[in-house]
Amino acid sequence: MTPEDVRAVRFARPADSPGYDERQVDAFLARVAAALRGGDALTPADVWDVVFAESPPGHYGYRASDVDAFLEEVAAALPGAPRPDPADHPRFPPAPPDRRGYAADEVDAFVTRIHAALRGADPLTAAEVTEVVFAAPPPEGRGYRESSVDDFLAAAASWLAEPEHSSSDVA
Repeated sequence: MTPEDVRAVRFARPADSPGYDERQVDAFLARVAAALRGGDALTPADVWDVVFAESPPGHYGYRASDVDAFLEEVAAALPGAPRPDPADHPRFPPAPPDRRGYAADEVDAFVTRIHAALRGADPLTAAEVTEVVFAAPPPEGRGYRESSVDDFLAAAASWLAEPEHSSSDVA
């Protein structure tokens, strides 16, 4: 990702609800571009932790899901970004304050199954990994950021799909 990529990005506007405040998003993206040029010490954690206000009344702002998806790409492109590796137990960032995320206990239990499958101790298949559905966390809690969990699951499914890791080889 380059500073030019950041400057060129365009976000859709939600038709039926307020989006993220454009000025706040644009200001943060200017910081991202500066970081990609080496002029700002922005970290993946800074990207994961950013919170934008809703657009002011009468303005639609930027569609939150589009901005969030782009910010996941930004976080992955920054130096120090964790790379999904199914052999490591991941540390998932929390869901943004305005999102619930995936229930942490369910994700953690499933990650334990993935690690068992990688050791040959669980017949978990790549298809099961791609089809898993997690509940939302309890109302008083925040779960894991969905896109980070999904990235890890995609890496794990890919690894499990390789012939040498296929569960059909597990006795």
